[in-house]
Amino acid sequence: MVERQPRRPPAGPAARHVELIGFGAVAYGTWLAHDTFSAVFGNSQAPMFGGGVQVRVGSLFVQGAVDYFQKTGSRVVVNAGTVFNLGIPDTVRVLPIVATIGYRHTGRQLTPYIGGGVGMHLYKETSDFADASENLSGQFASYHALAGVEFGGYRLLRVALEGEYTTVPHALGTTGASAAFNERDLGGIRGRVKVLVGR
Repeated sequence: MVERQPRRPPAGPAARHVELIGFGAVAYGTWLAHDTFSAVFGNSQAPMFGGGVQVRVGSLFVQGAVDYFQKTGSRVVVNAGTVFNLGIPDTVRVLPIVATIGYRHTGRQLTPYIGGGVGMHLYKETSDFADASENLSGQFASYHALAGVEFGGYRLLRVALEGEYTTVPHALGTTGASAAFNERDLGGIRGRVKVLVGR
């Protein structure tokens, strides 16, 4: 009689040395320069859209991501804390490019994770009827921390919910409404939904 060997369960991602994950994301939150963005756009909340790539080695991960924000509001003048709308369209574009390193606590269905990193925020502001010197652009170093939870275990398609705090010091505050309100940080606090593909 031949003794049958017990069947081994299929190996999960933990058995793999390196995993490559792609993702798309939608984020929503508020800018730290609350008064400045409220003056120009009517409120300081805004969505962002983006995506990136994540490389996982065991419980550690390294991630590169890009987000995109663009919105048109109105040029304003601030006098003694009072905002005067000039009725001239003012368009702001922010492009955060960031790198993150983090730790994942792998579970069968839920995987919490934390991370932090650095990046660059590309900022551009253009206004109708403005001189070239009045349009602004710049590149500013950023720092961020995040935490989230990933759902779906070892499936090919998964979803994650994530919270992030970003600071971009000394990006604002030299001219315009941000100078009047003494707001210098281009960072924000955001919640994010990520759709991840790969395993």
